[in-house]
Amino acid sequence: MITVKREIKYFIVFIMFVIAFVIALNKSQFAHSFRSAEPEYDFREFETTYNKKMNFTKIKLLYEVNNKQTITQQINELLNKYDLEMLNRDDQESYSVSLIEFPKDIFLEVMEELRKIEGLQEEKVETSSYENYIIDVEENLENKELLKETIQNELGKKFGLNPERVREYNSMLNRVQTQIDSLKGQKEIIKKNKNNNLLMLQIVKKGDSGINLSLILSRFWDLLKYMIILLIIFSIILVILYLFMDLTMRLLKIMGVKTPHGSGKYNYNSGYGRKVKRVYKDKHSKHRNSKGD
Repeated sequence: MITVKREIKYFIVFIMFVIAFVIALNKSQFAHSFRSAEPEYDFREFETTYNKKMNFTKIKLLYEVNNKQTITQQINELLNKYDLEMLNRDDQESYSVSLIEFPKDIFLEVMEELRKIEGLQEEKVETSSYENYIIDVEENLENKELLKETIQNELGKKFGLNPERVREYNSMLNRVQTQIDSLKGQKEIIKKNKNNNLLMLQIVKKGDSGINLSLILSRFWDLLKYMIILLIIFSIILVILYLFMDLTMRLLKIMGVKTPHGSGKYNYNSGYGRKVKRVYKDKHSKHRNSKGD
């Protein structure tokens, strides 16, 4: 039977307890019980939309409040009062985030009302200038209109144009008209972005700074439960490994294979540590001794 040193046994038990404790601590979330409960929220989708929008003026407001329902109600009253356009909204128990557009003519009135609401922690106003972009679009549109007029004039010449040339002009005219429609659409979007401000409104409920004793106790029992279960599982695994190794050693011994715990058929351990002193004499010494006799 395999024998294990006492120091190794203690080391194995210690490692078992450490691993079981780490895993149980992670699964039970016991360490998190002493932290303040911070609300969980993810505004990345709204941030992406906010950054892609090309409004000339963008506003971002962040509120941290204790009573989210009261603040949300005040915001809704403000939206109804000025008839603001809600683009997107996500309203949960611990947070609310909205994307809103409103005319630039009422910028001062709306911002004054928003600043009066309790809990405002951050205000960010971005003003971008797309004047060069507007000029490029208008110049491009003007050029396309001139090109369209030129093609139409060429098509108006009934004499001197073969059918193949007429088809080419018609194809060019269709492409130019598509480009003109696209530029007109861009121009309308730019006009809307210039006349409407974009507001990203974030309302976050403050975390609970108190310690929840019931939660701590519950997670402590979970910690003990997971540790006991893991120690039982580790013990079973160790027993199985021990039995497997012991069986392997016995089979090797039966087969005659030398092992650290036995040598099979061949036993070289006779004497058990006793010292044997042997004296060898040569023939000449023996002959001298016989003469002396």
